[in-house]
Amino acid sequence: MQLISGADVVYKPKKLNEPEALELFSQYAFKTNQPTRDYDRLSRLAIQHAHGVPLALKVLGALLDDRSVLEWEDVLKKTKKTQLMGIQDVIRKSFDGLDDSEKDIFLDIACFFKGMEKDYVTKILDSCGFYPHSGLGVLINRTLITISDYDTLKKHDLLQNMGWEIVHQESNKDLGRQSSCITSEDAEFVSLYTNRAEVQTKAWRSLKNHHENPEVELRVSLTNVSPWITTVGDRDFPATVKLGNGRTITGVSLYRGRMKLSTNKQYPVVYLGSNSTIHNPSSLSLEGTLDRQVVAGKIVICDRGISPRVQKGEVVKKAGGVGMILANIAANGEELVADCHLVPAVAVGENEAKGIKHYASTSPRATATLTFLGTRVGVRPSPVVAAFSSRGPNLVSLDILKPDMVAPGVNIIAAWTGGLGPSSLPADRRRVKFNILSGTSMSCPHVSGIAALLKARHPDWSPAAIKSALMTTAYVHDNTRKPLQDSSAASISTPYDHGAGHINPVRALDLGLIYDIEAQDYLEFLCTQRLTPTQLKVFTKYSNRSCKNNLASPGELNYPALSVVFPERTNVSVLTLHRTVTNVGPAVSNYHAIVSPFKGAYVKVEPRTLKFTKANQKLSYKIIFTTKSRQAVPEFGGLVWKDGVHRVRSPIVVVWLPPL
Repeated sequence: MQLISGADVVYKPKKLNEPEALELFSQYAFKTNQPTRDYDRLSRLAIQHAHGVPLALKVLGALLDDRSVLEWEDVLKKTKKTQLMGIQDVIRKSFDGLDDSEKDIFLDIACFFKGMEKDYVTKILDSCGFYPHSGLGVLINRTLITISDYDTLKKHDLLQNMGWEIVHQESNKDLGRQSSCITSEDAEFVSLYTNRAEVQTKAWRSLKNHHENPEVELRVSLTNVSPWITTVGDRDFPATVKLGNGRTITGVSLYRGRMKLSTNKQYPVVYLGSNSTIHNPSSLSLEGTLDRQVVAGKIVICDRGISPRVQKGEVVKKAGGVGMILANIAANGEELVADCHLVPAVAVGENEAKGIKHYASTSPRATATLTFLGTRVGVRPSPVVAAFSSRGPNLVSLDILKPDMVAPGVNIIAAWTGGLGPSSLPADRRRVKFNILSGTSMSCPHVSGIAALLKARHPDWSPAAIKSALMTTAYVHDNTRKPLQDSSAASISTPYDHGAGHINPVRALDLGLIYDIEAQDYLEFLCTQRLTPTQLKVFTKYSNRSCKNNLASPGELNYPALSVVFPERTNVSVLTLHRTVTNVGPAVSNYHAIVSPFKGAYVKVEPRTLKFTKANQKLSYKIIFTTKSRQAVPEFGGLVWKDGVHRVRSPIVVVWLPPL
């Protein structure tokens, strides 16, 4: 099977056994856990074609939902005739069943809108003459897209790759057939990503041990990978869940509603799923899935995913539930996000959630109560990398490290419209002037504000200089002086998670050196990317710039981060990168280089001392990497230039692509 042209299989999802596969398939084909009697034989035939792959089971089940037996037989006959034997083929068949407008919406999301807010994308698509409300509904029903807890559009990497491939194929045939939201030149530019399929494949082979996730979703979540774009990835609101067995679990919540739970009383607790990685509509508390006779008067355990977090509580409330325990799943890890719930609710991490679900599923009289503890400051450790933060690596060009940095984005106090309740749900009649929000949409304003502050201090600085200041002064240790943690995996984060580190505005205002980049430099970088003349014209049509081919490789761009990619050829054992720094500190200053050791490479900086004699003076250095033993996973470190007052740090990533 091929996912994209010229690429071998690199995606190895977890497969289900036959009973698990039949249950998952039935949930999407029949809205129950088992097929109806007339469809039992056909259902077992259908799951054979999906090979136990969860995404394929969901897509195929949604495709066959509410169809007659004859329609099922036709689809499965075509499946057999065309040897439909894999997840990509199942996805493609579901795509082929869409109408033209729905296909265009699917492709536009794949190319441009993944990760963006649903309402924002709906407005754009509506202005382009599509029918986004019905179109998005169809795509969601067929599981070709999903909506995140943050009401943003999510699309599995395999679905996005298929979208890129379709756009690439169509652009080769007829650029005029593109979606009305995509110009001819844009369509050519999109094909850049599919032309890089070979690089993506090699990157995944090298990085899979570092980023592999047994769940269907892959962790790479970057959408802004260009070097001229800044890519961003300590308060708490504790609440507790006290179980009937005496255990107390700490979570978070912003609930301050009228419904109150007595702290002196235990309430029945119920979980409507199994304690496995398979989540059914009831365990997710989707609209219309909870039976009032089962949940009335009880605290309901709800798995995160598919629908917004607060909406799950609304479903519980409608069904007569008195409270909710919002359970993180593998995709969320241990990250806790506080919400303004409509029902008494506490969010808990994945590990604690497993214990609570086991207790509720095995104890015939399982009980719990929820307690809300207000606001707490001075949280330790802090900060941590959010589970929703944009993750690397940059699969378009491994030579450019992404993300660039991380910034505050969880539980942020923000001004709020009076037109909506704090949960944004129609049923929420509360009105507030301020809200607690989380997401990259919260971290980006922090970075933008600090960038504006730097621009006010240094009006002559370029955007690249400002980015350099933010990146080279970022920190990589929390307030316990330990490396930044990754909340999605409860482990130490890496530059593929936090980039150069967490922004530090005070240090950014007083730094000694910057890495500057001019417009022509960016064009030279693009000239190393094997773009066609039409693709390059997208960037040069308003200028007279042209390629001078003065960059030996993409990694030679004067970027504040250093990403070293050893190719598949084992005879290439030495790579050298060059950088130029500008003195923006004291006119006379001497900087000394300190570089971290690597297990797989020797690293040498020449010269090791930079002696500046005037302000804004530029000096260059080179850093030489010599392989001593090729590593199966990336290695991380840093280069620091110090003058006794300033500390200018660049993250380093070294990757060895596996031999062909």
